[in-house]
Amino acid sequence: MPLAIELVAPWVRLLPLPEISRKLMQNLDLLASSLRDVPPRHRSMRAAFDSSWRLLTSHERAVLRRCSIFRGGFSAEAAQRSPMPHWSTWQGWSTVLGFAWSLQVATRCTS
Repeated sequence: MPLAIELVAPWVRLLPLPEISRKLMQNLDLLASSLRDVPPRHRSMRAAFDSSWRLLTSHERAVLRRCSIFRGGFSAEAAQRSPMPHWSTWQGWSTVLGFAWSLQVATRCTS
């Protein structure tokens, strides 16, 4: 079962789904577990993201940091107009597209 579903499951008994969604938009730390028989990277969504961030190369981290100028997503055209040197390289685009795809999957799993 995907981690986000396992971590949100206990909340479904306590709160309606729209309220869970609102809380998650405010604070990702809602998705955490006190279980100690799972790897530390699976104890919360924040820990999963932190673990994944550490696996990225310095170049991939730089590209994703530059994406933070966009609020609420962005189009390829908007990215190309931004002053980011890595947009012209395939490595830059493959990093962003791969990360964007994984975020879309995670969003679908939690909605």
